Formats: sequence, C-alpha cells, structure tokens
Amino acid sequence: MNPAAAAVLQLVRLPNLFTAMADILAGAALTAWGGWQPLPLLTLLFASSALYGGGCALNDWCDRNEDAAQRPNRPIPSGRISPAMAFAIALLLLLTGTGAALIAGRRSGLVALALLLLIVVYDCRAKKRPLPGALAMGGCRGFNLLLGMSVAPLTPGLLIFPACSFLYVAILTVVADRETAPDAARTAGWVLGVLAGAATVGATLIARGLLRLDSAPFLLGFAALTLPPLYRAGRGEHGLRPAVRQLILGIVLLDAFYAASIRGAAAGLLVLSLLAPALWLGKKFSMT
Repeated sequence: MNPAAAAVLQLVRLPNLFTAMADILAGAALTAWGGWQPLPLLTLLFASSALYGGGCALNDWCDRNEDAAQRPNRPIPSGRISPAMAFAIALLLLLTGTGAALIAGRRSGLVALALLLLIVVYDCRAKKRPLPGALAMGGCRGFNLLLGMSVAPLTPGLLIFPACSFLYVAILTVVADRETAPDAARTAGWVLGVLAGAATVGATLIARGLLRLDSAPFLLGFAALTLPPLYRAGRGEHGLRPAVRQLILGIVLLDAFYAASIRGAAAGLLVLSLLAPALWLGKKFSMT
C-alpha cells in the first residue's frame, strides 16, 4: 500500500470505523427494521464513518506535541502526515459527515450536529481530564447510536440502548486512559466486575422473556470477547492494551445484541458481519 495512504488510514483508525457503522445498523434495526430506506441508511453509514474518522484525526492533531514524546510512531510525529494536512483531513471529514447526515433528514442532521459538538469538546478540551473525557466519549458513542435510530421516529423506551452504549464507552475510555497506570490490574478487576454484572442482567432479561431469546448468542459472544482479557489483565498476565482492543471490538457484538434483542437473529447477524473486517484490519492498523 502507498505509505501516504496507509498513514491516512492509520490517522482515521480504519478498523474502528466498522464499530461506528455497527451503531448505525443497530440503531436502524431498533427503529425501522423491515422498513429501511437504502439511500438514507447508506448516507448515515457514510456520515458516521466520516465523523468518527474526522474525530480521530482531530484527536491526533490536538495531541501532536504529546505524541512526539510518547507515541512517536503515530502519523503526525513520525512525519508521514504534516499537522496541517491532519487538520485539513479532520475538518473535511467532520464537515462532510455532518452534511451527509443533514441530507439524510432533519432528525439525523440535528443528532449529527450534537455529535460533532461532542467530538470537538472531547478532542480539544474534555479528554485532558479523566471524568469529563470519559463522559464526552461515552456521549459520542451514545449519539452515534442515536444517529442510526434517527432513520425513523424514536420510541422513548429504546433510549435504554444509547444509555448502555454511553456507559460502556465511558468505561472503555477510563480503561484506555489507565493503560500504563501503576494500578492497571485493579482497574481491570473492577471493569471485569461491572461488565460481568451487566451481562448477567442481560441474561436475566432474556430468561424472563423481556428480550428475545435469539439475542443470547450475541450476549455470550460479547462476554467471551471482552471478559477474558480483562481477567488476565487483572491477574497481571499482561497490561490493559489487549483488553482495550477487545473492548473496542466488543462494541460490534454489543450492537448486534441490541438489534437481536428487539428484532431477532437476522438483525443481529447483519450487525455482526462488520466484526470480520474490523478484526482483519485491526491486524494491519492500530485501533488506539
């Protein structure tokens, strides 16, 4: 691959774009399964990917001085992309993504504008402080799921799903921020407990018939993907970096579980199909 193209794909975190698209498919399945309009859905898939990639590019531009000392292999400090080019890429993607969502519809445009604001707040200000950073990043993921749900009128009860994504990604952000902390093993331990408890709640809801039974394999897959690396990190067998990667990929399985819990296995499998390219590309490009 051309080195310049590879640098751009690393800048925008190419594997992670599939987790953003998973939010869109899951949100659309929750609100409009069986009544999808292809053009608005494809437009929102593009919008979400552009906003996510633009946010990653802006993040690296904001961190360029810190990365020069701590992460010199990233595209900007390594000299493969200039700061000016990275900022231009970020601006282009963020504006294009927001514009695409506006084209998809008024509801989608309003959600995208809120998402754009959260991205800028996180990258330029909130991430410097642990709690605001975690809340802002969780908000970005919750609004990205809402972007997918904006293809149809929203049933208030479905807001539980963006709320769950908000909490999950806020926790993920805490874990990522503490990759090199002295008490990283303790962080892995409490996150393991929280996610295991959440999975137990999900299983209980399935057992009581409040969620569809055919969502159970997706919940099991989520637990199998995310809990073992946290357990090993808690035991000190390795650091938190492998757990962070699995937690990011776990977003796809979480979205598949959402879709299947309301619309059935077919919807879940459609979302889950995005895991394969994310896994394959994750071997070639950094996810963090």
